[in-house]
Amino acid sequence: SSSSGSVNGMNFKRHTVSRVITPFFTPSGVNAAATANNIQVYPNPASGSLNIEWTNAGTGNANVVITDVAGREVYKAGVNINAAMGKTLIDLGSLTSGIYLITIKSNDINYNGKLVIQQ
Repeated sequence: SSSSGSVNGMNFKRHTVSRVITPFFTPSGVNAAATANNIQVYPNPASGSLNIEWTNAGTGNANVVITDVAGREVYKAGVNINAAMGKTLIDLGSLTSGIYLITIKSNDINYNGKLVIQQ
């Protein structure tokens, strides 16, 4: 401004290709959601059954949804997470070979991934 030639607490990012400088900030006070490091889905490619393993998760229910690449829901089930660490097995024998998207959501988990099924 005209009264002050400097300011504190501002961060900028320089884009070297486009030669543009833009402001950015790091949000604070946001709780981190569970990441892919907290969920393991295996084997991938799968052929009939799929293991879902979790660590450092809050207890409760999680929804497992598998969709095909067109976005159609082909599998949906609830999983009871009764301990911070655990594993469950789901049966995918009714699905045909192909590429699918898997989503696992609960209060503490938000996992999205690609799943290949080879029957």
